[in-house]
Order: sequence, then C-alpha cells, then structure tokens
Amino acid sequence: GGIKMKISLNWVKQYTDVDLSTDELVKLATERLGGVEGVIDLSKQYEGIIVAKVVSCVKHPNADKLSLCKVDDGRVVGDVARDENGYVQVVCGAPNVREGLLVAWIPPGATVPASYGEKELFVLEARDLRGETSNGMLASLAELGLGDDHSGILEIDPEEKTAGMPHPEPVEGSSGGSSGEQISRQTRDDNTVKPGTPFKNLYDLDDTILEIENKMFTHRPDGFGHLGVAREIAGIQHKAFKSPEWYSQRVISTEVEKSDQGSRKAQDGLASGLSVSIQDGDLCPRYMAVVLEDVKIAPSPLWLQSYLKRVGVRPINNVVDVTNYMMLLTAQPLQAFDFDKIARDGKTEITV
Repeated sequence: GGIKMKISLNWVKQYTDVDLSTDELVKLATERLGGVEGVIDLSKQYEGIIVAKVVSCVKHPNADKLSLCKVDDGRVVGDVARDENGYVQVVCGAPNVREGLLVAWIPPGATVPASYGEKELFVLEARDLRGETSNGMLASLAELGLGDDHSGILEIDPEEKTAGMPHPEPVEGSSGGSSGEQISRQTRDDNTVKPGTPFKNLYDLDDTILEIENKMFTHRPDGFGHLGVAREIAGIQHKAFKSPEWYSQRVISTEVEKSDQGSRKAQDGLASGLSVSIQDGDLCPRYMAVVLEDVKIAPSPLWLQSYLKRVGVRPINNVVDVTNYMMLLTAQPLQAFDFDKIARDGKTEITV
C-alpha cells in the first residue's frame, strides 16, 4: 500500500521519554495515530558485526589486488580461527585497507546488513580466497547498508561518539539512564571506540524503525516530522511535551513591503544579492531564504548519514543532507540552491 513514512524511535526518544515496550507503543499508536504497517528492529540487522583493528596488512601472495589482514577484535567473537596472538585473518580487496585502521568486521556466521530486503540474506562463512583463508569480511558503507560507497571499507573514527549524534538538551523528568549512556560507560572508559565494540553501538544503529501509513497524516501535517510524532507519542503516554528551545524561539521578522495586488517583496537580502517575491500571499504567507557563503561541499559525517538512511533518505552531501535532516525533524520543507548557478549578474530573485 501507498507511501510509508519511516520514524526512528531513537530520534523520537531525544525529545520525549518512551516508557512503553515497542509492542505497546505500536498498539497505542495504531489506535491513536493510524496504521503502523511495519516495525523494523535495526539492531538485529547489525547483530554480530564487531569493531576490529587492523594490526597487520600485507599483500596477498597470489593476488595483486588483495591484502592479507590480521584483525584484533578483543577476542569477543567465538568459533573463529586465531593465530598465536589471538588475531584473525581476513582477506580484503579494498584499496584503503591499512595497518592501524578501525573497521567493521563481519565475522563468519554474521549476516551482511545490505542483504536485508533482498530475496535472501547473505550469511558469511570462512572461505578460501586464492589460497588464503578469509574469516568473514571488512565492510564498506554499501555492505553495511549505510550508503552507496563500496569502493573502500568504512574507516571508523576512534573518537566517534558511541551514540554517534548531537546530544540534545536532556528531556525534563528523564532519568538520564538511556541505553546510549549505559553503552558508553561500558565501552568507553577513555572516550575512544575499542576493538570488540558491537558495531550497532556506533551511529545510533540500535534503533527501531516504525513504518506508518502516510495518509493518516494528510490532515495532520504536524505529524510529518519526528518532532510532531514525538509530541504525539508524549500525548499518548499522557506526558507533557516541551519543544526544544531552538524550535519554539520567535523568528526575527524581516521588513516586507506589501504592494496593492497582494504580492510581497522582501528587501532584506538585497545586500547579499538575494530577493524573494511572493505572488499570492494567501497561498504562501511566508517564504524565507538566506545566503550562506564559503560553503565547502563534502560528504556528511556518518552520524548524519545514519539518520537519513535509517528513515529511507539517501545521503547526497553535507548541504543537501542537513536540509533533509531538518525537514525530517520539523516537517518544514527546505531546499538548498547553488547561488552561482541560479544568479544573473550576481543577483538572484526567487519568485514564489
């Protein structure tokens, strides 16, 4: 059936406490919000994948493009062949593999996350690659289901915050004992990611995704964003909901001239070569635009890519991704334009 909206429970929990089990929440949400069509336990899809450190990396004796790696997983994986130092041999074909990297190791017996949603799941086993045993694989973003990039393996930043996200203001009345904090206490005494850490502890992947039928929201546009859903879930549980500071602050108004035929022109951005005109103020009461200069376009940090991927949006680059992130959070559509591409003689006019 129709388009489904994906809601990340971890994202919702940043704005309201959820005291219910997922089953209870789904039951109540279906009664009060509309049809929950699917529940995806993401942490299950990352089960068994471990952060490991590449302790040595040499060229494969019989293959030019392959490397023979030894990895340290803190000896957490059972039932796998180890050398005298307790390290595991993995053959890797990625050009960026090298000694010292922190990587996502999919050991034998674990499932490749990208195969969820395919016809059949891809479960790894130890296998012979050109005369050398490979115990599982070192994973790329594509294999982890986190992006399109399969040219190289994921290089994990040892400073990666275990929950992998910006920390919002604490929810009032919350105990503060969220699973993310407990995890960080267990795995991070000195604030770095250790070999042996479950991969799902990174980038907020220990998440549950609710798929909700879109048409339930057509008369409730506040429900199109995670903040609106969090407000509803607070209400379902009879909890007060407090919008974050930045969301409820007054917007600073700009001077707008209204001409006789109901069209509006904002003069504020003229200094930066930007002007906006609205042709029908009833259909569009407000359109806001701002010029940002000296922007460097690059891939987004992984915590941000993870947010988007978890709710079914493809990461593109930092500028596009942050507009999508804010849209998915607030339900306000946002669009980034390349000033140089739409400008004439250094001036841009947006007509609504």
